[in-house]
Amino acid sequence: MATPLLYGPHFSYFLRSVRLLMNIKGFNHEITKAPRGEEIPFFGEEHQKLHPFMKIPVLVHGDLVLPETLAIAWFVESQPGPSFLPGNTVDQAKVLSMASMISSYVHKAIMVNFLLEFRFPKGSQGAIRYEVIEASMPQAEQALSWLAEVLDNRRYILGEQFTLADAYLIPMLDYLAQMHEPYNLSAVHTSLCSYVEFHREQAYSQGVLGASV
Repeated sequence: MATPLLYGPHFSYFLRSVRLLMNIKGFNHEITKAPRGEEIPFFGEEHQKLHPFMKIPVLVHGDLVLPETLAIAWFVESQPGPSFLPGNTVDQAKVLSMASMISSYVHKAIMVNFLLEFRFPKGSQGAIRYEVIEASMPQAEQALSWLAEVLDNRRYILGEQFTLADAYLIPMLDYLAQMHEPYNLSAVHTSLCSYVEFHREQAYSQGVLGASV
């Protein structure tokens, strides 16, 4: 069977989340801008054929075209290999709840409102709008304080295994840890720093995390 293809740029937060899940499973895959043979520019007409709202990543696997990170995660979970969901319904629901909060509210506070201004500045002539960043910092700090409290110096955000919630959280904190002072907002939380360092060292993170991949 053909190798599963993930359409999107290597630096994409959600693409990195999916890659962590695939690596946990031992599910070989490729990152590509040309899932149908020719390169598809992001946010163009051909991209819209893969995802009606032109988001990333999109999984292309044979005849299967599957947009949306959660749907891709569900498909990956069905493949052979270690599960990233607990064995009982209640704990599964808790993981899905945590994953939803991280990918929605925490993602907005840290990635959308804060970190993306550094990578894709929207100021005049491409300048970083530091006033926007400063205004967004309290909300990002609040989200990080909540995460540190929930994590409570554990290696996994919930329970004793890597779950979907970790896959959503790790790339975000990895990006944040690469920021210089005073914008590395997670540096004051030792539990978050230890968490990121632990996961950076694991085999499933190799080639996924870090600025250069």
